[in-house]
Amino acid sequence: MVRDGSGDRHARFSARHRDFCEKSRLASQRFEVGNFAHIAHRLSSLLQKCAEPRNAGFSFESRQRIGGESGDSLRLRKRRMRAKAPCLVPMTFSTGCYGRPDREYEQAVTRFSILPSEPHDEFGALLARCGFCDLRAEQVSTIQVNVGRMCNQVCRHCHIDAGPHRTEMMSADDIERVAALTRAPGIDTLDITGGAPEMNPYFRQLVTRARPYCRTIIDRCNLTILLEPGYEDLGEFLAAHQIEIVASLPCYEADNVDTQRGNGVFDRSIEALKLLNSLGYGRPDGLVLNLIYNPVGAGLAPQQKALEAQYKKVLFERFGISFNGLFAMNNVPVNRFETYLRQSGQLDAYMEKLAGSYDPDNLPGLMCRRQVSIRWDGTLHDCDFNLIKGIPLSADLPVHVRDLDLDSLANRLVSLGSHCLACTAGHGSSCTGSLQAE
Repeated sequence: MVRDGSGDRHARFSARHRDFCEKSRLASQRFEVGNFAHIAHRLSSLLQKCAEPRNAGFSFESRQRIGGESGDSLRLRKRRMRAKAPCLVPMTFSTGCYGRPDREYEQAVTRFSILPSEPHDEFGALLARCGFCDLRAEQVSTIQVNVGRMCNQVCRHCHIDAGPHRTEMMSADDIERVAALTRAPGIDTLDITGGAPEMNPYFRQLVTRARPYCRTIIDRCNLTILLEPGYEDLGEFLAAHQIEIVASLPCYEADNVDTQRGNGVFDRSIEALKLLNSLGYGRPDGLVLNLIYNPVGAGLAPQQKALEAQYKKVLFERFGISFNGLFAMNNVPVNRFETYLRQSGQLDAYMEKLAGSYDPDNLPGLMCRRQVSIRWDGTLHDCDFNLIKGIPLSADLPVHVRDLDLDSLANRLVSLGSHCLACTAGHGSSCTGSLQAE
């Protein structure tokens, strides 16, 4: 279904694209296959022009290997790009499109990547002003593994761009490699995330393989997956293996949650929390259930302890729900949240807020200093945000889990970017919430 005049934009795009392709054909003898990025860059500009003003922050993701094997002809590469290009679908972030996205929306997320026009390069300058020439990691104690982008929800703040129709999944072989890493000395935590990590068909295999060796196994759960058909026994499985659950609940008010995560998500989340309580989660002497708070808009997370007390009071009084702790996390300006900021004209102001709230006291507790993050394709990264931006470990270190020697990661240089400002702003932000004692 085409909405909001997008048919006119498609028509304008088709005319411009045909003209561009004809000029490219005439000039093709001047280009080598290795210069195909030039054509992708030109096509990106056309896409931006025909999408203005609503999609001014979108760029087509140029791929060096979009045609398949590197030996493909330039003509074949252009023909394949032409087949993809007319599929542009306007992406709008109106309330209610996240909980149950339609196929059209999800295809747009899958085929088109939201890329920053120019990266902010403020974090390195801030480090230098505070006397840090670089940021170095310590010995790895946590293995964080993103087992796939498939999810039963599509949330506005999701930096993974997860959704029901994503197909990226960690293979059984790499699952076994990750499980083997948990046997290494010094590894006490396996942090499993996604997407909805439980939707990977090898999720339970990873849990059972790692359970004898890891003191703590974390499942980053969106709660509603516990109620989906085919996952009715998931809660019992997690409880039986004493898995620590870190669950997303960005607010205790229904409107705020549904705005960020989709219509009806709050009510289903409450139902899932009651289920977990009945299984022994969230009790002082029971299984660990922690919740995650994310700001709904372009603000920073408030003081964690005070917010946790308010969460506990409201959720218990209204629903009889108990939990152990709350992790207050800043939203990182990557992918969907970055797109939201761009579309609402708040990106520059948000980046300035992050830079202005930078606190060097947060540096020692940064999660990237004690963990390695493994992507669904087995590639290695410093954190989940570097993972989704495709930023690898520093030079001369392993690039894939099959080659990983955990000892080689100690004292490594951490790869940095402007998005790192979100982790060092205010009270600090990590996968376990605030970085500062309160």
